[in-house]
Formats: sequence, structure tokens, C-alpha cells
Amino acid sequence: MPDDRQPKRLRVGLVGAGGHAHRNILPTLTYLPVELVAVADPREAHAAETARRWGAERHFASAQQMYEWGELDAALLVVSPEAHPDLAMAAFRAGLDVWMEKPAAASS
Repeated sequence: MPDDRQPKRLRVGLVGAGGHAHRNILPTLTYLPVELVAVADPREAHAAETARRWGAERHFASAQQMYEWGELDAALLVVSPEAHPDLAMAAFRAGLDVWMEKPAAASS
């Protein structure tokens, strides 16, 4: 029987599977009510290895492909600030919530 006191685990996709994601972001997900279900990175082999290592069910060569997959509640953007605006807007258009680190953009 499910425990209604447990928070819903959001299905999240990670955009950007570089060193910062591996050292600082992915290890913290175990403390949050989220389930990593997908990883997107233009280096598809890197996305695949990251997905395998962290237990995600899918990997993608682009964030847009992952957003179109349609099985996410939110996107975690772990990319340079220059990439935040376009990736965030695409996620919003796909109906996703977005988490990103500061700064939200390289300039106003």
C-alpha cells in the first residue's frame, strides 16, 4: 500500500552531463523527491554512460529530443549560463518546470 505521506517523486531529465553535474548535482538527487529518468548531452555516448551510471531509463543527444519524449515533469539544466535561456524556454514550451543554477543568463 502506498504511503500518502511520501512526497510525489518528480520525473526529471538532466541536461548537461559534464564534470560539474557528476561532482555536484547528481549526487544530491538522492536527497530530493526526484527520480532521474533521462539524460541529454550532445556527446551521446557520454549521455548514455551517465544515464547508465545514475540509473536513468533513457538518454538523448539533445535536450529538445528529451523534452519531446514527454515523460518528464521537470528539466535540470547543468550547462553554461549562455545556454540557459534557450534551453529553459524550450522546456517551458514543452510544459516542464525548470531548475537551473545561477546565473540564469550571461547578461540581462
